[in-house]
Amino acid sequence: MQIKLKRLLGLLFFLIGLANCAPTALTPTTISPTPVPIIPAPVATSIPPRPQLAVRNNLPCPAVRIQPALAPTAGGWQCDPSGGVACFGDFTYVDMISADEGWAYSAGGDAFHYTTASGDTSPTWQLSHKVDAGGVTHCTMVSPSEGWAIVEGEIYHYRDGDWQKEYTGGIVFDLSMVDAEDGWATGFDGELYRYRAGQWVETAGPIDRILHSVTMLNADEGWVVGEDGVILHYQPPFWEPTSVKDEEYYGQSFYDLEFISPNEGWAIGTAILHYQDGQWQEVHQLNIAGSNAAQGEGILQDMSFVDANEGWAVGGFGTIYHYQNGMWQATESPTRNSLVSIDMVDVSEGWAVGRNNTMLHYHDGRWQLRAEQGEAPRLFDVAPLDDGTVWAVAREGIFRRGQDGVWRLVDKSVYTPVSDSVDLRVIEMLNPEDGWIVGTQGTILHYVQGQWLPVPSPTTEDLTDVDMLNENEGWMVGYAGIFHYINGEWQAEELPDGSEPKAIAMISSQEGWVVGDFGTFLHYQDGVWESIAEGATITLNNIDMFDEQTGWIIGEQGVVMCYQDGVWQYVRSPAFTNLQIVAAISPDEAWIGNATHLWHYVDGQWQPVPRPGGFVIRSIQMLNENEGWAVGDGILHYMKNSKPSK
Repeated sequence: MQIKLKRLLGLLFFLIGLANCAPTALTPTTISPTPVPIIPAPVATSIPPRPQLAVRNNLPCPAVRIQPALAPTAGGWQCDPSGGVACFGDFTYVDMISADEGWAYSAGGDAFHYTTASGDTSPTWQLSHKVDAGGVTHCTMVSPSEGWAIVEGEIYHYRDGDWQKEYTGGIVFDLSMVDAEDGWATGFDGELYRYRAGQWVETAGPIDRILHSVTMLNADEGWVVGEDGVILHYQPPFWEPTSVKDEEYYGQSFYDLEFISPNEGWAIGTAILHYQDGQWQEVHQLNIAGSNAAQGEGILQDMSFVDANEGWAVGGFGTIYHYQNGMWQATESPTRNSLVSIDMVDVSEGWAVGRNNTMLHYHDGRWQLRAEQGEAPRLFDVAPLDDGTVWAVAREGIFRRGQDGVWRLVDKSVYTPVSDSVDLRVIEMLNPEDGWIVGTQGTILHYVQGQWLPVPSPTTEDLTDVDMLNENEGWMVGYAGIFHYINGEWQAEELPDGSEPKAIAMISSQEGWVVGDFGTFLHYQDGVWESIAEGATITLNNIDMFDEQTGWIIGEQGVVMCYQDGVWQYVRSPAFTNLQIVAAISPDEAWIGNATHLWHYVDGQWQPVPRPGGFVIRSIQMLNENEGWAVGDGILHYMKNSKPSK
């Protein structure tokens, strides 16, 4: 594809003291059902080679990789994009090699590869690498071994298998190469850049306007479009302004050019222009949305033609136009997010990307939403394992991250008849062969012999926590009380009146703790549950024990309690807010937080911790002080002083 994303709006879019405590380490697990990718894509049918347009080549662009790669922040949380795209901001560019392979880039420099992973039957988008220079907005090849890209407004040159920065003299929006020795680029203030004799040199332009797109038909003719209706025509040695037939275009803007042949082309932006018989003429004026983004169309940003008779254009507010049978027509769009890049593989297959992680797939004659911020699975809990596999539960079902670094949805047929209305809320893995899940409507699942199997439940009320001591004994809590697993079945326990359990932490078969709503705070000892906070009313949301002598409790109004030497004590809280997440990893280190904030307790102090992606977090589980996972509307992976796994 030779799409031009040289648009100022596009650029603006993208530029736009205490006690001791810790948790019990989780144990590994495996599964074997048929994997289903979190970001699905239909199996592509056999597609003939991409057609060649008269004035462009379709040589595949290699992945833009700029060294050195961006290293993860030491001791920090990193987004795990294989679980969805919630970690990433706006997409800037998509470039399809075929129906089965392509590349997409985010404004933060995240490069996604569309390919079929080992063990899968259809391609999916997965994070490949980081372009530390930033977002890629253009890529074109002049030969299989040489090409050019624009990254954060700077020009990069691909030769001998490497990308190297070539020019940084100004903000560059687009470039078009005549051949390996000759090309032009456009800039911010009417700048034009010429590539000759192996270097880029700024050339005086005839007009002081932002120039968004350039297409060279040959060494002796080319076109540029930009702000305020600017259209420039190149016939050596000058670039000359030209005009649209019978129209005054000051105040209009054009963002992309595509020529079907030297005698026919298109320009898009606030209007659609057609070049034919030596003249530009408007064929459609868009109904540009004003302050009410729910109505009206957005400025068209990018287009992709399959052949002279069929093409597509995308733009602001999810606007999509289709050119067919000599007419442009608006097409139903599944998003109102702005779309900035499109690449059609052929008449039946294509992709478009844009703001807010939006990714659309054209297949079976319609555009379908494949990714969008807020569309990631609603994850409730996570169970990381020492062998590198990780389990998670969500409204959508059970997910497993294999050692290949890919999250897959476990085939629901292996744990039916669980209702689609059930949320699986908490997961605990004892070992690779044994695990438990509890959820709403009294749902209990047991992982044995490589399958998740429903287990008879003693309640139809929601279950909120589970803590297994071993394969033969465990405990769970929920709205209906506390339940004990012994002799192969779950049995209800007697509780003090008024108890409303929410979370449980068992130290041994003989001792444990439960916290919950309206002051519920219970201690289990000598086979009896007793309240140890008579008259308390504040809700305690969660508990985690490091060992029999050390633990943490968090609750409403910023309550933090620490258990040490047989006594629970209130300790200074980092915030007066509702705390819901707790993970203790040693007597001297812990994590606490809620949906929107995380704090790390280390060296006797609470430290606020940034959350990449900024999405809601519902659970955090640490393997040890060096590695952990957090899940919610996205997935975070913590690796201290080392790179996250793939």
